[in-house]
Amino acid sequence: LARPDHPLVLFLDDLQWADAATLDLLAPLLLNAQRRCLLLVGAYREADTQASPRLLDTLRALEVAGVTLTRVALGSLQPQDLRALVTDALHVSAAEAEPLAQIIGRKTGGNPLFVTEFLKSLEREGYQVVVGLVDPHDWGGPKVVSGRFKVKWDDANLYLAGDVTF
Repeated sequence: LARPDHPLVLFLDDLQWADAATLDLLAPLLLNAQRRCLLLVGAYREADTQASPRLLDTLRALEVAGVTLTRVALGSLQPQDLRALVTDALHVSAAEAEPLAQIIGRKTGGNPLFVTEFLKSLEREGYQVVVGLVDPHDWGGPKVVSGRFKVKWDDANLYLAGDVTF
């Protein structure tokens, strides 16, 4: 299946919940990975490994057997990361992105999964973002063509119109 001209990458998520048979399969795959042109990427939540000590035992055994494991710890997105995300996604300046980035940070704690789900929920619920310097009392400003809600912000404030709960 995997060859030098056609390498194989496997991604296994939530390894902290993997059963014994799955963990037992890792050693034969990885001990011959170079011959098989295989890269295995596994993801697990460190906090949940207490529930599955077998995963940690398997990882230690693989290291002892000579398998090179590279660990990448992912943390929360920092305020500057959230600002960059909003700036890129909405094609606005960093100053214009800041208020929404702050709300996203407060609501999600910077957890990448929660950030993604929060943004998807805004889209799913029909929220529209209108960027620009607007008077918070002048809802006759920039028009929203579609969607139930208006989200407006200026350099200092975010203004919501409609039945909005965050």
